[in-house]
Amino acid sequence: MEKIKLAFDRGRYFVKAILVNDNMTRTAFPAFIGSFRSSGPRFIDETKLVNINGQDYLLGKEDEFDFTARNKKSDDKFIPLLGMAIKKCLEDIKDDIDLVLCLCLPPRTDTIEKETLKECLSRPFTLNDHTVNIVQFAILPEGISSYCDIAIDETGKLIDDVRNMDIGVIDFGSSTVDFAFLKDGSADEESIKSHLAGVHDCVKHIVVRIENEMGVLEMREQSKIREAILRQSDAVIIRGEAINLVPYIKEASKTVFRTKIEKELVNFIKQYSPDITYIVGGGASFFKDVLSEAIPFNLTIPDEPFWSSARGMAKYLTLTDAK
Repeated sequence: MEKIKLAFDRGRYFVKAILVNDNMTRTAFPAFIGSFRSSGPRFIDETKLVNINGQDYLLGKEDEFDFTARNKKSDDKFIPLLGMAIKKCLEDIKDDIDLVLCLCLPPRTDTIEKETLKECLSRPFTLNDHTVNIVQFAILPEGISSYCDIAIDETGKLIDDVRNMDIGVIDFGSSTVDFAFLKDGSADEESIKSHLAGVHDCVKHIVVRIENEMGVLEMREQSKIREAILRQSDAVIIRGEAINLVPYIKEASKTVFRTKIEKELVNFIKQYSPDITYIVGGGASFFKDVLSEAIPFNLTIPDEPFWSSARGMAKYLTLTDAK
């Protein structure tokens, strides 16, 4: 039976997955799922369907249907997204597979959710009439997964210059900012924490500002603005009017950073005094300008910070077997 290794990063807005092979095949797609067993799907453009364990799941935009799986068991939202990632990375699986999986969770994830997820991962599931056996898996805290991207090279070897440094990692996500400090390659457990703030706060701030100027926005209009922001578009058309998003994004990132993030970030750097602090995650580019203006510390944003966590887990799987 074929064994594959997959790094899987499920965020609020996007799923990112990397198949560990010679090409490090990547896939990313919206992290919203809907079920035909909910109050009924509302068909949208680019609707995608995945069948997991005999149930059809609709993949699309969160606001287009009622089911978001937030109050369901962990496998109700996790397995369909994992199945879609496997389908996208392998195009269409044509046989049963053994899966070695690495995934990350926010440090603030509660024990019950972790245990539910572990139970879910201990069971095989079916995809396209084929069995997926998760034979090994590793769960890394967000922050540590991105450190692996920094400390492991493309051949799966540890980089000594990085391992011998004191490294801070700050992962700007959709809903949280995650912190980790590593000294000589070992994580300080007390440093691994999440702070509730992120790109989602910026999106809400921008929607409110536009509503103040245009009146109450319908859900589809809010979704259109959100999608444009996440795609890093400079403009969006609402009610026939082209809205330049650049000044809104600049103001929102500065406001959210100053009021919700700056104090936590400065306290983290002052407490641990890292030699260098890496800014990673999908929100890194969002807050890049305000970080350079506000923080007098040695900060580095790696190439493609959106992929840092998934890329780090893929490198981890090349370094060692998941346990």
